[in-house]
Amino acid sequence: MNQYHIYEKIGKGKHSVVYKGRKKKSIQYHAIKSVDKSQKARVLQEVRTMHALDHKNILKFFAWYETTNHLWLILEYCVGGDLMSLLRQDVRLPESSIHDFARDMVVALQFLHANSIIYCDIKPSNILLDENGRLKLGGFGLSRRLSDINKNPVTNLPPAKRGTPCYMAPELFSEGATHSTASDLWSLGCVLYECATGRPPFMDSSFNQLAHDILHNDPAAIPGASPEFSHLLFRLLDKNPATRIKWAELVEHRFWQTRLSLLELPPEPALDAFIQLHGLAPSREDKAVASQLMRSIRESVDLTRLSRIALSNLEKEEGVSDYTAAQPAAAGGDITIDSADAELDFEEAQDDGTAEEDSTMPAAIDDSNLIDQSGRGAADSTVRVQQHTRLGAAEQTNSCGRTVGQQSIVPAAATHATADELPTVAGTAQPGSHHGGKHAAGQAAQPPGSSSSRVEQAAGSSQFSTAAVAAAAEQAAAAAADASAAAYPNAAAVSASDTAGAAAARWSAVLSLLWHPSDSAVKPIVANRRIERLPDLTWDAKSLPFEPLSLQQMLNSDQGELEAFLTHIYRTIASSAPVKDKVNVLSYFESLCSDTNAANVLINSSLTVLFVRMLRNGKTPLLRIRLASVLGLLVRHATYIADELAGTQLVEILTEALRDKSERVRRRVMATLGELLFYIATQQQDSGSASVQDTSSAWGITPATVAAVVRLLKPGEDEVCQHYAVKTIENICSQGGEWASKFAVQDTLVGLMGIYSSTKTENVKATAASTLSRMLRSSPGMLSGVLERWGRPLLLTGLADSSSKVQVAAVNILNQALSQPEAAPKLAGLLSQEQGLLPAAMGLLDHSLPLLRAKAVISIVLLCRLSPHWLLECCQQKLVLHMERLTRDKDTYTQDAVALLRQEMSGAVKHVCSGVADQLASLNSKRSSSSSGGASLEQLQVVLHLVTSPFFRPAVVDGQLVQMLSGFLLAVPADGPEGEAGSAAEFRNTLLHVLEALSQQPEHMTAFPESFLQHLMPALCSVISTTSSHSDTRFFCLRMMSDVLAIYLTDPDMYSAVLAQQQLLQPQQAALSRNSSSSSGGRLHEVTAVLDALLREHVVPLVPVLLEQEEPMPLYALKLLGGILEVNSGYVSVVESLQLSHCFFEFLTLEHPNNNVHNIRLCRQLMISGSLSHEQLLQLAAADKVCAVLLYAQQNNVEPFLEPVLQLADAMMARDASDMAAGASSGQLLHCFLGQLLCFMDLCTHPDAAVAVAASQCLSQLVALFPADTAGWLLSAEGAAALASSLQGVQLEGTAGPPPALQQHLLSAINTALATEQSAAPSLPDPAPLLAVLLSLAAGAEDAGVASAAAEAAERLGTMQGSM
Repeated sequence: MNQYHIYEKIGKGKHSVVYKGRKKKSIQYHAIKSVDKSQKARVLQEVRTMHALDHKNILKFFAWYETTNHLWLILEYCVGGDLMSLLRQDVRLPESSIHDFARDMVVALQFLHANSIIYCDIKPSNILLDENGRLKLGGFGLSRRLSDINKNPVTNLPPAKRGTPCYMAPELFSEGATHSTASDLWSLGCVLYECATGRPPFMDSSFNQLAHDILHNDPAAIPGASPEFSHLLFRLLDKNPATRIKWAELVEHRFWQTRLSLLELPPEPALDAFIQLHGLAPSREDKAVASQLMRSIRESVDLTRLSRIALSNLEKEEGVSDYTAAQPAAAGGDITIDSADAELDFEEAQDDGTAEEDSTMPAAIDDSNLIDQSGRGAADSTVRVQQHTRLGAAEQTNSCGRTVGQQSIVPAAATHATADELPTVAGTAQPGSHHGGKHAAGQAAQPPGSSSSRVEQAAGSSQFSTAAVAAAAEQAAAAAADASAAAYPNAAAVSASDTAGAAAARWSAVLSLLWHPSDSAVKPIVANRRIERLPDLTWDAKSLPFEPLSLQQMLNSDQGELEAFLTHIYRTIASSAPVKDKVNVLSYFESLCSDTNAANVLINSSLTVLFVRMLRNGKTPLLRIRLASVLGLLVRHATYIADELAGTQLVEILTEALRDKSERVRRRVMATLGELLFYIATQQQDSGSASVQDTSSAWGITPATVAAVVRLLKPGEDEVCQHYAVKTIENICSQGGEWASKFAVQDTLVGLMGIYSSTKTENVKATAASTLSRMLRSSPGMLSGVLERWGRPLLLTGLADSSSKVQVAAVNILNQALSQPEAAPKLAGLLSQEQGLLPAAMGLLDHSLPLLRAKAVISIVLLCRLSPHWLLECCQQKLVLHMERLTRDKDTYTQDAVALLRQEMSGAVKHVCSGVADQLASLNSKRSSSSSGGASLEQLQVVLHLVTSPFFRPAVVDGQLVQMLSGFLLAVPADGPEGEAGSAAEFRNTLLHVLEALSQQPEHMTAFPESFLQHLMPALCSVISTTSSHSDTRFFCLRMMSDVLAIYLTDPDMYSAVLAQQQLLQPQQAALSRNSSSSSGGRLHEVTAVLDALLREHVVPLVPVLLEQEEPMPLYALKLLGGILEVNSGYVSVVESLQLSHCFFEFLTLEHPNNNVHNIRLCRQLMISGSLSHEQLLQLAAADKVCAVLLYAQQNNVEPFLEPVLQLADAMMARDASDMAAGASSGQLLHCFLGQLLCFMDLCTHPDAAVAVAASQCLSQLVALFPADTAGWLLSAEGAAALASSLQGVQLEGTAGPPPALQQHLLSAINTALATEQSAAPSLPDPAPLLAVLLSLAAGAEDAGVASAAAEAAERLGTMQGSM
């Protein structure tokens, strides 16, 4: 993948993300699809299919790659996006567009079918559009080859296992159905229907209702559709695959404007066999009952079973996806479909024991209920309750109307019993009995699956709940100032605004996000199929000495029936019957133990006491296995266990049984013991009625019990038994507190690391890693030793592991170590030694699991607090791009983490700047710099990364930062000792780019004007005036200063020329005015005063020096001064005081290098202000120079010069006219411009409106000053034609019409010329064309002034024409 540049995200699916990319050293763009490795089989199927295809309407496949966490497909880039996005924007398409799209789809689909490929997943999201609007089929993950379908007999066909229900053909819901060309054509019809209506023909949020509609209902008619299109949809959406349109009919259908060619298609024996099996093909004599043929398929569809399978598969999906499209519905047995694009899996799970356990997010699993320790498992709890409700809807009320959940069935457990004794099953709590207590009564009042179950009790009992984390964060806030000082040792000297309180608040925010609720979520131990795939329970009902009841029958039994039933079981087990008979009864009894209500009844009966005694005394492995299994199931599902069970020495017996020679016995015993220990721990912490010591003593939990569990972690033990032991420790450590500390010993760590490092089973490795993480969380004092001994294999390999659960554990350990001052130094050493650790952590930012992305962000936060060096490393690995992408992440935890990082960057920048300041001080004091010092200067690159990011910039930029950066500009040495000059030069270059980034953000300049004007601008002036500075540096600073001043001077809220002139001319009066102004006006006064002081004292005095420098310094100096004079002409006096006025007119010669647009504009300002006298202008030959420049610009098409030089000419003529009126000029300047009359006239027809307006202004003024000399030519045939053309604006580009100013100036010149007596009559031989234009303007001009002047000119011209 290092051959490609990856750009923005252009699409996202459940398991994949698509980016725009480009192959390095080429201009070829691709769509780069990143797919989670859990979808490897699907990706390989897609690769195999697309690799062999080459068609204009099939998405091109180029290559695929495999990395640690993802599979990458390099595909053709289609700029038009997918059809689904197009339909979301346009909703409906016209039939002409549908025709073209349909043609492309049909051509592509027939090509696939001709090549023996069934597409299986036609839907808008899989149909792409290129830049020409051509459709291309993509997404071949579900496609199948006909050879794979046809090679099996019909009875062994693989089912249509996966699909998008809204586009699935009716037959695919039937048992034994398979995809075919017919089902693809149905899906094609659905897509065409959606193009016309904006939705598929069948759509419902309920899967059951959707499937029912597809099977039984007809789609609604499309209003306004042509008969041809309606008929095509009718034939495509025929519910019977036997009578549905075939390719021969489709290619010749009358809907196509041109007939399509028919390709040779392979046979489909599987489809033919399915049609024959269900009798779908109508005979010639039976066409009248064709509509009845689908009855067989409809009757064969079991929607309840399909829903159950799909729901189960949804719940078993790895926790790496957000099921935003399809979710379990509120109603039992149904699935909610929120999007037509939702895909479901209808493959019934096979117990192959290969499922991967990944509990990184709270998700339901296939064999057990999730125990959420955080109290945030609402979504999963809802599913669990619904499942219980569905499975036992009838069991909540018995035949007599009695609710089972309201029975006080808390049997008295006997300590001794014989074969003749009956099990006690009390219907009500006896007076004075322990079972009539508050806990027992409260528990018994809960219905099945209620929130009082141990699952829910555990949710509130965790030591690591969200509330506990928040409380810990608040407690840590008091010490956060010290922690922050340790992370940022110089931060206190940097800013008074970055107070200890702010640092404490930031650290508290870090702690609150350090752990996610899923970090304390656990799963049951007993019957966890991800630990061990157990065979299905079997028993011989005929061999049972009693009539067996189903679970529901038992729950519906009345008191007497229940007692009698359990008595039969008790007597059979306690009798001297053969072992095989007892095992048979226990196997049956196990089937009754997986319900909460049943478990509550059975575990507190004397049956359990019997089982415990038999487990202790039994010798037969098979019997011990069944006994331990029954006890484990009862403990797992019970929500209340009476104290009497503790007196049976159950824990001691289970502990002793762990030494059994049979590994199968040890497995069952360890699972049961683990479940029991977890139950005891959660109940003790939840109730708080007894101490851990008292509870341990009551249950007989001794150090030997803990040692027995830990002993199973040693090498050589059965791996399944080890997994049960590890799972037990994981669950208990998730609780934290004293129970977790019992297992937090060195032997446990050694055993867990041994399992983690050596096991080849991914589930075992994942559980071991999770257990390590949770144990270190509960016992943070062990963290330093773990890092020192196992840091590399635990972190480096863990972060890069293929299991997301291992990655979560590794990143949790990393974050915990980074957050602990005592562990951070060891981790810093490890980070320095292992170059791959940081890239592995950064790689998680691209993970498909939101939880891992968020935790990776938190890792970066903590790394930045550890040292700015790591922040620089992260920035160099595209941290900014990652964060800007993650800002669009919808996951709340990720959003909180990204916001935390953004907030943290403020303190990090202060710390970086503090280190830079110290190093600059060292350089300037001529002390030898250390390597760390050079690194300090290099860290300024962090600031550059952050201030150039739209996401981070608002958080890090403030007035203080601007001040510090300005100080760096003054402090960085121009030269230094060998070894320092290079780093100083690189630092200066970085600093200038940081300042440039700031100078391009007007919002920051207006927010912090004092910092920019009082610190940055003087610093820039200082560098510019220092001749020892490099010329490139000086120019960079000059350009930056010019840009910043331009923003301030042109912002009316920042600068007022009126106030500035008051300040310049009458400082005392301006000060009084400023003091008496309002608060809002006061800021304007203050900024204006500061800006004027800057201009007078620093900026304008630089101009003479800059004019002497090499290019382009003079150019920017002229631009800067010209801009100042345009805003505030009062600075002309400052220019005069510097004796610069004559210099600018001297630059007007064609040969002078400073003869540029900025100099011309500057001369105009000086001319308007009257800076130079008439004699000085004559002495400088100013008019001749202006005319020469004008003529040169016109003849050589120097477009940028035309408008400013015309404006200068206009200003010069206006100035000389004013002087003539005052008797101070003889008009010599004006006479120079008479020779430019033709030039002015020609430029009036210039295509640039601004140039034409400026030329017309000059022409009008020249005619007004010299009417006798100009009227004759103006009213000549050539002049009149040019005037008529200009008045109409026929030459102008990009405008609706000629500007009124242009027309007014020209009409003024025409009226002046017509009023001249000597030239009126003989000059214009044919005034009709000009007269027509004038009359048109007089009648239709929108501007009243133009209409009036045109009417006046037309009247005069008409009079002249009449006199002729």
